[in-house]
Formats: sequence, C-alpha cells, structure tokens
Amino acid sequence: MTKYKEIVDQLRTNIYEGVFPALSKLPEQTALAKRFQTSRMTIQKALNQLKQEGLISTKRGHGTYVNSATYQGQINEYIGLVNRYGGRHKVQSKIISFNVRFPEANEMDYLSLRENEPVYDIVRLRYVDNEPFELEYTIMPIKTIPDIDMAILEHSIYRYITDSLHLKIGPAIRKIRADKADSYDIKYLEVDLNDPILELEQVARLSDGRPFEFSQTRYPYQNREIYYLSEP
Repeated sequence: MTKYKEIVDQLRTNIYEGVFPALSKLPEQTALAKRFQTSRMTIQKALNQLKQEGLISTKRGHGTYVNSATYQGQINEYIGLVNRYGGRHKVQSKIISFNVRFPEANEMDYLSLRENEPVYDIVRLRYVDNEPFELEYTIMPIKTIPDIDMAILEHSIYRYITDSLHLKIGPAIRKIRADKADSYDIKYLEVDLNDPILELEQVARLSDGRPFEFSQTRYPYQNREIYYLSEP
C-alpha cells in the first residue's frame, strides 16, 4: 500500500472513531507531515482523497475541518439480511444486474485493489415478506470472495462467505445519509419521485483486516428501523 493510502486509512479511521469529531479542525499539514514522517505533498494527496469521500472540507485561511453532513460510525459486524430476518420472515432477492469488471479509482482505494484486479458489480433488490425492503449496490473483489454465482446472490452472500469460504466477517465502517428517490428507487422500491431515502454506505472487512465489500444500500422511508451491532 502506498504511503498516502496508509495516511488516508489512518485519518479516516480517526474520524470514524471520533479522534477527530464532527466540525473539529484537523492538525496543520506540517504537523501531519511530521506525524506520518512524509512530505506535505503526500499529506495534500491524502486530504484530497478524504475531501472526495465527503469527510472533510477546507476553509480558505482557516484550515481543514471534519464535515457534519453525514453520520459516521464503526460497527464490529454486519450480520446480513438473511441472518437478521430469515428466522422470522421470508427474505428473497431479485438480481437486477451481476457483472465482472475492473475497479474504478474510488473502489481501488476502498478495497485496496490494483487497476487490473477484477470485481463483482452486483445490484440486488431484497424483499422481506414479499415487500421491497432494500436496494443494494455492491462491489466485491473476486480475489477475496471467489466463485460467486446467481444461486448465492439469490440467497445470502454473507452466509456463503462464512459457511462455504469459512471466512470470518470483521469490522465495517459505515456512513448514513438522507437522499431523494432516484429512478431505480422509484422502479424497484415502489416509492414516488423525491420521496426520502435512507442510504447506508459501507466498507466491510474480514477479521484479518482485508476489505471485501464496498456497498451502498438504499431504504424507502417506510422502513424506519435499521438494525446493526455496535461496538461494546
């Protein structure tokens, strides 16, 4: 991993864990360069990446601050929809698209990939008790989670990871934000134009630290309760 990506990962984690809370000012670039034993140019590149992710903003003449527009938090395990509801409710999946391609620049950053390492590009509509519950956009590296097929997508990717690949799912970092319904939301979640949507963006890792998922999950406003496990 290149130096600037190491810095991005460390600063991102510091923001999510509250070391640098919302609206707080980051240390000056010279201080960060000294802390990470690198050049200001490398620090600037790392900060630009965090700006692209919407985590920080620079105020001319005042410094760089952590944004407050989204809720950011770290969870120690995301258990998946089937594990969360499957015992009491009927959970089904509709595969909207399933492709293999090379990663985009932001996906390379989130998943620690090179440009020639392919990923799955998955869009699924999930139903609970025959009602549209969530719309998932998921990117997964093939080298980490191999041999995904339609049968797995129609059931549970997370159970495949734990039960068939015998991998343990570890921590995830998630951003939660509000949005308005787009054309896919209207078509698949059965909402109206400009209805409120809750979007959860997540980078999930295995217990050994490898990132295995970059996803955005969108919920209609009727599904007001979203459950996940928080750190003790």
